[in-house]
Amino acid sequence: MDFAEILIVDDEMSIRNALRRELRFKVATVHTAENAAQALEVLDAHHIDLIITDYRMPRMTGTELLLEVKQRHPEVPAIMLSGQADLSGVTAAINAGVLNQYVDKPWDANKLASAIATTLHDHDPVRDRRTQMATRRELDRRLALLPEHTENGRPWLLVIVDIAELDAYNNTHGKASGNTLIQQMAIAIQRSTDQVWYRADDKFVTLTEYSAEGHQTIDTLSQRIKAICSAHPQAVDMRCYVSEAKQWDGWNEQQMSSSKTNALPINAHVYWLVQEGNRAIAEEYTELGTLIQDLEQGKVEAFFQPQLALETGDITHCEALVRRRLPDNSYQSPADFLHLIHQYDLDDLLTVVMLRHAVAMLKRKGAPGTLTVSVNVTAKQLITGYAQRLLRELEPHPAVVLSDIELEVVESDQIFDYPRALTQFHQLHDLGVTIAMDDFGTGYSGFESLCELPFDVVKIDGRFVRALGNNLSDEVILSSITNSAKSLKMEVVAEWVEKRRQAEYLKRKGCTRIQGYLVSPPLPLDEFLCFLDNRVTGAEL
Repeated sequence: MDFAEILIVDDEMSIRNALRRELRFKVATVHTAENAAQALEVLDAHHIDLIITDYRMPRMTGTELLLEVKQRHPEVPAIMLSGQADLSGVTAAINAGVLNQYVDKPWDANKLASAIATTLHDHDPVRDRRTQMATRRELDRRLALLPEHTENGRPWLLVIVDIAELDAYNNTHGKASGNTLIQQMAIAIQRSTDQVWYRADDKFVTLTEYSAEGHQTIDTLSQRIKAICSAHPQAVDMRCYVSEAKQWDGWNEQQMSSSKTNALPINAHVYWLVQEGNRAIAEEYTELGTLIQDLEQGKVEAFFQPQLALETGDITHCEALVRRRLPDNSYQSPADFLHLIHQYDLDDLLTVVMLRHAVAMLKRKGAPGTLTVSVNVTAKQLITGYAQRLLRELEPHPAVVLSDIELEVVESDQIFDYPRALTQFHQLHDLGVTIAMDDFGTGYSGFESLCELPFDVVKIDGRFVRALGNNLSDEVILSSITNSAKSLKMEVVAEWVEKRRQAEYLKRKGCTRIQGYLVSPPLPLDEFLCFLDNRVTGAEL
C-alpha cells in the first residue's frame, strides 16, 4: 500500500480533496480526475494501482467508466463510493466483473483504508506494471514450491537487491519520485542478468544456484549496482543481500529487516544474511568468490616440477602444478583450495589458467621438441572434447608445438563413455599430444582403462613409491603396474621419489621417468627456467 498510486474520480472537488487528504500519507501518490474523460487520460499516462470512483457523475456513470477501463486497462482494480440510492448501479458493476469492492458514503476512514489494502492485496497480479517484474505473490508461490537443491544438487540462493534509505529519499523528493526511482532501478537491474526477478515493495528478489556460475551472476549484479548508483543524479545506494533460500517459506519483511543487522559483508555492495547458524556456508561463499577472483586476476599460477629420464639423466618432461599466490606473496598448497575447484565446477577455468601458464613457459624456454609439459585435465574435459578445443585454440607460436604438451587424466575420474573417449584419444594423438593416466592405483577402473584406451604414459601414485622397503604388498602392486605398462608399450613415471635407492629400484623395474624432491621440488617459472639452464645434461642425481 505504501508504494501504490491511486486515482480518485469524483465530480465534486470537496470529495476529491477530502480523499486526497485522507490517503496522502498512506499511499505513494494520489491522482485525481473530475470526470471519466480525465480519468482515462490519467490511466494512460501513469501506472495506476487502484481506482476509487464515485457512481453518480455527469455524462458517464462510475459503472460506465469502469467498463471502459476494463477494455483499456484490465489489470487495474476498482473501489466504488456509493450511496444507498446507487445500489442497482453498483450491482451492475459487480456483475460485469469491473468492481472489486464498494464503500458506502459517507465513508469511514478505517473501512476505506481496509478496503484499499484488501483490494491491493487480493488483486496482486502476476506481473508488476511499474517494474515488469513478477509480483510478491508469485515470489511466495515460487518459494513454497522450491526444492531445497537444484538439479545439480546445489542449494538455492535468494538474492535481494535493496534500495538503501528509501524512506529518507521519499521524505526529500516525495513518494512519486521514490516510485520513479524504483522503476528506474528495476529496469537497470533486469538488464544486467537473465534471471527472473520479483518485486517485493522496494526490494527486488531473484533466485540463483549456489555455484561458481551463481556467484558470477551475483558479482555481475554487484558491478551493475555500482554503475547504476554512480550514474544516478541523486545520491542513491543499493545493496545486494544473499541468503540460503531454504531459510524462507515466503517473503517476510520482518525476517529481512532482522537479518540485515547481522549481515556479513562480502564486498562493497554484497552482504550475506546470517541466519540460524549458517555463518560457515557464508564464509565458504566468501572464499569461493575470492578464489574465482584469484583465477581471473592471475593469482592462481603454475609451478613446474621437472621429471628426469632414468635412462639418460636428462630433464625431458615437467608437470605444471597449481599454486595460489596469497596477499603476502606466499603460496597456498592446492590441498587447501582444490576441493572448492572441484565442488563448484571451476575445473574448466583452472585448466585454461594452467594451460596458459604451460604455454607461456614453453615460449620463454624456446627450443621446441626438447621439453614436454604435463597439464592435468578431467575425464569429462577429455571425453567431451573440451581439452582438444583448448589445444586447437592455442595462439600459433614458433616456440610451441602441441607435441610438447601432455595431458594427464586422474585415474579416480570415471571415464563414463569409452567410445567417445577413444575418438578423442585418436584425434589428440593426430595432433601429437600424449596422454597420461595420473595417480594410477588410486581408483577402481585403472586396468580397465589401460586395456580400453591407448594411454601413452602411466604415472604411479606416490604412496606405492613411499612404501618401497616397508610394505611388500605395495611393492607387488607396483611391480604389477610396471609390468602391465611395459607389455602395453607405455612409459612409466613414478611420483614422490625422494631417495636415491627408490630411483634405482624403479629403474630396475622398468620405470622410465621419475618426479619428486630427489630431482627438484615444484618451482615457480623463473626458478624452473634457471634450474634448466644450470643443469648439466645427463648429470647424476
